Amino acid sequence: MQKRLILIGLALIAMSCTNNATKTSKDESKDKKVEETKSIWTTYSKAALDKAKKENKYILMDFTGSDWCGWCIKLDKEVFSKPEFITYATNNLVCIEVDFPSKKKLSPEQKKINDKLAQDYGVRGFPTIYILKPDGKTVAGKTGYQAGGSAAYVKHLQDIIKKAK
Repeated sequence: MQKRLILIGLALIAMSCTNNATKTSKDESKDKKVEETKSIWTTYSKAALDKAKKENKYILMDFTGSDWCGWCIKLDKEVFSKPEFITYATNNLVCIEVDFPSKKKLSPEQKKINDKLAQDYGVRGFPTIYILKPDGKTVAGKTGYQAGGSAAYVKHLQDIIKKAK
């Protein structure tokens, strides 16, 4: 009887370790996905504009309320965090986030830059997406949330860029 209890105890410990390993693996995969998504985004800066010009890439400027705007969160979840978009953006775009969060604190400098950009581009709602030509000055198009997922959104962006060429 005592051997049986020990064996059951060891089996439960082994299952617990396996379950924790699975959770850790899933968590690591989720963390990697979040890092990939974050790595394609930057804030508005001369360096970002110079990169677009040097690499002849269009600029996607996402005016967002990242932590409060339902449509912004939906766009991020359905499009910006998906492999199809990440691959397309990495190869073809410089992605600039112009954020207006409610919980996350921006530096006073960044807040000032974001406010000026929103004023300059006449942003009245979120999300507002501007596509700029590689020169960083010429607007190629304006859009927002589009239903259909990441593949459809990439096609939508390609259409905007194609018309602008």
